[in-house]
Amino acid sequence: MNIKFYNEQYLNNREEVKNPYVSPLLSPNFKNLPPAHVIIAEFDILHDEGESYVGQLLKGGNTVTHKQYDGMIHSFIVLNKVINKANDAIDNCISLFSEMGRS
Repeated sequence: MNIKFYNEQYLNNREEVKNPYVSPLLSPNFKNLPPAHVIIAEFDILHDEGESYVGQLLKGGNTVTHKQYDGMIHSFIVLNKVINKANDAIDNCISLFSEMGRS
């Protein structure tokens, strides 16, 4: 399978690929966004886009945390029954969201 297959599953038409809700890096404005936590997997096909997204959020003055998980692939976090780093990522998110709820 390739990205074309996934686009066909996700999009109603090819024009939607230009929509910032589909591709957030296409947004014209990265200011005044809510706090974000971005998980980046080292071997994710979207790794570079994840780093660019973090950069744009920071450049826009937003509160951003991010963490790269070395050796991991896209969607590794859903494999928590077989990949220990997935549990680490889930625990990290829970901690961050708990902290946000206290502030």
